[in-house]
Amino acid sequence: MELTEDDYTDATLEDLKLADADLGQREFESCAFKRCDLSRARLERCRFIRCTFEACDLSNAVLGSVVLQECAFERSKMVGLNFSRAQLRFPSFKDCSLNYSSFKALDLRKTKFIDCSIREAEFTDARLSEAVFTGSDLNASQFFKADLSKADFRKARNYSLVPGTCNLKKARFAYPEVLALLYALDIVLGD
Repeated sequence: MELTEDDYTDATLEDLKLADADLGQREFESCAFKRCDLSRARLERCRFIRCTFEACDLSNAVLGSVVLQECAFERSKMVGLNFSRAQLRFPSFKDCSLNYSSFKALDLRKTKFIDCSIREAEFTDARLSEAVFTGSDLNASQFFKADLSKADFRKARNYSLVPGTCNLKKARFAYPEVLALLYALDIVLGD
């Protein structure tokens, strides 16, 4: 299947092979993308409103000023994306690979990252209050100056947060992963 229209509404788009394609200024509203290859695609100036992406590959796509509003991503590969230039509003991610992606300075309040791999991602200056990271692997991800107030890190793993460099007020953690907060303080624990 090829994209022949400029605007799509309530469409199911399956098995699209659009790697390296330039999607121009297309608009998608309430569309379902299933098993689509959008890796390295140029999505600049596209608008995706209330769309779902299931088992898609968006790795290294060029987002530019793309609008992603109320989109849900499930079982999708989204490696190396620079979301910081996108207009990302109320997204949700479930069982996605978001490794090496940048969410720098984005408003991601109440965003759900469920069972995701978010390794070496950047959340510097991001507003993540009430975000949920349940079951996600955050190995080597950076949260410098991030607002993590009321964020839920229970059942998340491999996070490294430096108290004092981000807002952790009323953030939720579980044992034993919460001990990672102590490592950054360079203290000695003992009996």
